[in-house]
Amino acid sequence: MINRKLPPRLLGYAALLTLLACGGGGETVGPTIENPTVSITWPARTRDDGAIPAPGSALSAHVYIEGVNTGANCDVYITRDDNTSLHTGRYPIGQPWTHESARITSTFFSGPNQTGDIVGVATGDVNASGNNFNLINFSLTNTVKSCKVIPPTTVSVGSTATQLLFEADGDQNTVVAVSPGSAKWTLVSGSGATLTPDGLLTATVAGSLTVKVTVDGIASQNTTITATEGSIGQVTFEDLSSADAAVAAGTASPGSGTIGGYFSYEFAPEHDRAAIWSNGERQDCHPTGMYSSIINAMDGDVGAGTISPNGSSFSAAIITHGGYVNLCPTDFSEALGISGSTEVGHKIRKACLWMGSAASYVDLHPSEWRESYATAISGSNIVGWVTSTPTIPGSKAVMWTGTDHTLAYLDPTGYSGSAAYAVSGNTEGGTFTQNDASKSIHACLWHGSADSVVDLNPSFAGGSQVLGLSNDVAVGWYVLPNNDQIYRACIWNGTSSHFVDLNAALGSSYITGSQAFSVSPELGGYQVVGWAKSKEGETYGRRVIVWHVPSSLL
Repeated sequence: MINRKLPPRLLGYAALLTLLACGGGGETVGPTIENPTVSITWPARTRDDGAIPAPGSALSAHVYIEGVNTGANCDVYITRDDNTSLHTGRYPIGQPWTHESARITSTFFSGPNQTGDIVGVATGDVNASGNNFNLINFSLTNTVKSCKVIPPTTVSVGSTATQLLFEADGDQNTVVAVSPGSAKWTLVSGSGATLTPDGLLTATVAGSLTVKVTVDGIASQNTTITATEGSIGQVTFEDLSSADAAVAAGTASPGSGTIGGYFSYEFAPEHDRAAIWSNGERQDCHPTGMYSSIINAMDGDVGAGTISPNGSSFSAAIITHGGYVNLCPTDFSEALGISGSTEVGHKIRKACLWMGSAASYVDLHPSEWRESYATAISGSNIVGWVTSTPTIPGSKAVMWTGTDHTLAYLDPTGYSGSAAYAVSGNTEGGTFTQNDASKSIHACLWHGSADSVVDLNPSFAGGSQVLGLSNDVAVGWYVLPNNDQIYRACIWNGTSSHFVDLNAALGSSYITGSQAFSVSPELGGYQVVGWAKSKEGETYGRRVIVWHVPSSLL
């Protein structure tokens, strides 16, 4: 099963993308945890009816997990057992976990079965890894040792008040429950905003604010909150996923209304099925007899992607409404980009191209490198990256040009790595890695040479990546600082200051988390295609989203 936290262009550079959201670190992606749990440390008590209304008096809890792995929210209702001594209980959440990030909030009640007063609240962001079956440890007994402001840290100007959130941590990897109202918020710097002591923030002008939270005398670090103009409401979007799809993602054909991607049925989420959307309607293009299939890129009605007969071997393929062409029947390969009659990708982790058939294979791999990947093509310009190590530090963005596929390096000096993922005319897009302790990933543009690099990373972001281009208009994602693990779709126009947060346009029906893969001009602006997670309906996973962005916003 492909881990769907990553973009649909997965297999050839999954190891790279696992690093991107966390500044060079990376979560462990492993087998699904079938029976994950949460734990609660209950204090010793007499169970008297007259107990003081404080976290230590709790008799029950409502644990709410936002998004879990598949887009569905999860509610766990817990009543304390009859053991009146200090002890820790472990409670199943009732569904599998596939190592995606989620936010878990536990509300504690003074009575059994979620009755009585609310006596404590605890919130934590989790990212299970390895065989860690227990996702989070809530404590009603621990002392607060540290606290921090947690996302969202972006608000819209002129909107209603935003409730800021915090996490209070104790020792032994516990998240401490605190009494409602015990956290005190402070606006440290910034004008044009009001912040109530209980954390309701209202911004009246765009800019950066600094806040902190204090819990039981323990103060967080000062945290930057970015207020963006309220014009985000001008961005509109369509959700193209149907009720029978468990997971979906898409990428648009440049300059057309055709979208290619994949979906899977809820009853068989491990079987990705290539699909093409025309005028908003999905057509299943999954080849008969194949275990899985994905379209990674489109040109007109033709998709380039990957097919698998068994879930363990993968072949580059051309996929259309009418069938498919296996571009590499004998070796592990992927097609990641397409332009006209040319497909690009890799064969056994060595960059290559095809021109419509397996027999047309052309090797692009520079022999001095261990691995190389061709990720996108525009006319005669092909971009990608090369590496002698399996991770992005040390990789170099490259471009092949002309009919002879001359190799040029885009890797800028002074950084510890780079990679290119998109090309449009004479503009290339991708990432470079900061050459410091953070090893953070910054979205960037080039215009044909290494010294033309333009850093697109917003000043408030902890990392970002370009995945699609239309001339200098780029789309991709950003994450917040401090090892935030949540992707947010966004669009740039040439510089970091010409930036729009597309995730913010989705509204309350969607869980925070999205990516944008492609962008095309349309009347009055740009069409952007990617995915987001919905909270509602029968679809419990990524949904194909088409954003419409007016040019005036960029």
